[in-house]
Amino acid sequence: MYNHTALQLQGNKVSIRQHLIYWILPLTVNLLFIGMYFFGTPAMESFVSPQLHHEYGALEMISLLILIAAGIVAIKSLDRNDSWLLQTARLSCIAFAAFVFLEEQDYGMNYIDFFNHEAGRVPDSPRTFHNSSYYAPILKTTLYSGVVLLCGILPFFVKYLPKQIAEIIPSKMMVTTIICLFIIPQIAFNLNYQFHFTGNKSLDNNISEFDESVLYYLFFVYTLELNPVFKSYFKARMKVIVDESSPGVLTKAK
Repeated sequence: MYNHTALQLQGNKVSIRQHLIYWILPLTVNLLFIGMYFFGTPAMESFVSPQLHHEYGALEMISLLILIAAGIVAIKSLDRNDSWLLQTARLSCIAFAAFVFLEEQDYGMNYIDFFNHEAGRVPDSPRTFHNSSYYAPILKTTLYSGVVLLCGILPFFVKYLPKQIAEIIPSKMMVTTIICLFIIPQIAFNLNYQFHFTGNKSLDNNISEFDESVLYYLFFVYTLELNPVFKSYFKARMKVIVDESSPGVLTKAK
């Protein structure tokens, strides 16, 4: 019986599951919605975004579902034994998910309008921060700057960061989701405004709905990365190997 073991890393290759989660899934779903809205039948267009109001379409609903899922994952991730910074990041995700969820449905006013037969009515004044001409640019600039910094830049410098900070930095694979975040809205924008494939025109002034769905998906994946179960699922597997040459000494296998 050998008295020495060592841990050997099973490579750092990215699995097909990671590709599926980080970029294949959001790209495929959004391209499907783009195809249905711009090139589909009237029924397909209405499924994605009805003429009555885009807030009642599948594109909006899937964004709300993603936010709910992100909030649940963040809540399930809470663990008082983890570092205060990691806990703060999770609590911040919960607060963000709740805030954006309420903003996206105008704090419930969209449904009140629907039942009052006033769906699609343009309110006299903005009912949310993200529809305010003053707050909207500030929120968008701050949010996208934070996304690029946190998910697009810091993952490449994580080895230089303190351990507690490194815990809340996403993996480099998140860069692929950011690429989707910039590609998908550009496709929708060009189809709508450059090539005049306008669908049923319900998204003429809200074509940004396509980038919001990817943005919320990126947020959802980030909450998954803060979840210990998901994080360990994607860690490179370790294999115990036997080393007879140095009995009693634990060394890292090459």
